[in-house]
Amino acid sequence: GQNELWLALVLTHPVIMQLSGPQLAGLLGAILSAEVLRKSTAIFTAYSASDELVMAVDALEEQRQLLSQLQADAGLGYWNDALLLDLRLAGIIMADCGMDDGDIARLLIRTVDLLKQITHQNALLPHLREAAREAMKGMDRKPIAETLI
Repeated sequence: GQNELWLALVLTHPVIMQLSGPQLAGLLGAILSAEVLRKSTAIFTAYSASDELVMAVDALEEQRQLLSQLQADAGLGYWNDALLLDLRLAGIIMADCGMDDGDIARLLIRTVDLLKQITHQNALLPHLREAAREAMKGMDRKPIAETLI
């Protein structure tokens, strides 16, 4: 992630422990989407986020707003762009999304990379590491596994 503090707040929030592997991947994709959201192109997706994922994002909103305000107060408001989050990007499929193929590939690769990092973090709860492994089973395959950024 571009804002490690935000990522740490997300990965240690109790609501995350209730997510399945695919839901965790969707949340991480939504968190990593700030770069895509800054573009002026319209984004559409054919699939919406699960109710559990929407509830998780809602539960994180208070911390996101607090971190944004604290960073702005400390003169670090430029980090707030990395706090953008869009649930439309929580379950994208290339054929059913209005994003450029390169943006989709970059988002998926970054999500898989973060999932891999989570699986190796012994400081995180076992359920979170297992959910990351579950998500990787579905994502870390051709063509994403063979693509380099």
